[in-house]
Amino acid sequence: MKNLFSRFTDKRNHPVSRGAESPGKTKSPRSVLFLHQSYYQHYMLAAALRRRGWDAIQVSMEAPNSNDSWLYHGEDLNLYDPDPKAFRANVDRFFKEALERFDIVHFASNGYMAFHPEDFDNSMYRDRVPWDFIRLRERGVRIAFTTGGCYDGILQSSIARWTGGACNKCSYQNQPEICSDVKNAAWGAKILTYCDLISGEMVPTLDFLTSPKVCREPLTTALDDKFFSPDIEVPHQYDLRKSEGELIVFHAMANASRRDMRGESIKGSRFVIEAVERLKSEGMNVRLVYSTDVPSKDMRYIIVQADVVVDQLNLGWYGATGREAMMLGRPLICKVQLPGPEEPDRLSCLDECPAISATEDSIYAALKDILCSPGRRDELSMESRAYAQKWHSADACAARYEKIWDLVAAGVSPRQAGMSIGASYEASKSE
Repeated sequence: MKNLFSRFTDKRNHPVSRGAESPGKTKSPRSVLFLHQSYYQHYMLAAALRRRGWDAIQVSMEAPNSNDSWLYHGEDLNLYDPDPKAFRANVDRFFKEALERFDIVHFASNGYMAFHPEDFDNSMYRDRVPWDFIRLRERGVRIAFTTGGCYDGILQSSIARWTGGACNKCSYQNQPEICSDVKNAAWGAKILTYCDLISGEMVPTLDFLTSPKVCREPLTTALDDKFFSPDIEVPHQYDLRKSEGELIVFHAMANASRRDMRGESIKGSRFVIEAVERLKSEGMNVRLVYSTDVPSKDMRYIIVQADVVVDQLNLGWYGATGREAMMLGRPLICKVQLPGPEEPDRLSCLDECPAISATEDSIYAALKDILCSPGRRDELSMESRAYAQKWHSADACAARYEKIWDLVAAGVSPRQAGMSIGASYEASKSE
């Protein structure tokens, strides 16, 4: 811990003091702390920003063996210590460093607007004043947040109407401590109060996410395109051993035991299973690979062998499985709900998305069509990889992230900044 902590906190390695500079020191023009885990995306984005000259790190407070550790790919610095006193000392020390070192603190996870875990808002009845974030703002540090889903700033009743009833498929619908109008409204008001930028990541413009502070084009959902390469070598233990002519349909739902609700789920898993069984009964040589507990780092080995990947069929945008599938060059089926022409901020990313849009009612027809069209699958494989590199590669996200903050510093709202650079990837590649 000592060497790792020193590596990422020693000011001799990161001369970024926000106050008076010592002789011989130069202030880094760009610095960001990604606070808390966000799958692997902030971890990979921090690395890409460092390649652009930023002082950028991702910091975790979670125990290495936490219940969600299988979803992560690591961190630059972990402050956790099993001794509560030592843990608090680590966090206190790093917070003091953060006050001086970073221009931006960008955090993730609903209720996690705090450095100390005991200060998280992990209950609908608990709403602590984020004193550490207030201190950051007083020092001129800008605060950003990445939404993790539809409960980050949108009322449950609003998303239910927008999706046509998807909440009835969600196990969290009747768990008000996780998702409810009361809890979602309190959190939405809090992030709007204290954040300078909210990365909406394709979530619809509803309720608190109608704010000018919200950038909705992909900004932080970053994947390393070499790590998620279609050419990766599959380890023996993950070889699906396809028979001659066999077609593989891949579908996944993390923590399925908590999220499945008497056969109904937000991902529509039952309908995917039934569609594949129907196709098999019709004589098609097809197999469903359904994953719920493979470590996130290893999931790519299974996805890359699939002929088609099915993500969620109820919400209206793709998630982590969809991003990974496209980056690995796999055709994707997912419900993609485009806004109507009357909605002002239509997303370039969704307009360009090569995913085949399907719902629970149409998944059978969508699967049959694509599985019977090998040429179309090949086309979609190339289109998916190109799309994912444009919108979700870590380097593309880092370039977009840098431009967004430059525009915000010039007085442009995050919403307008996101819209103005929504399709600027080609220009950023040449820099």
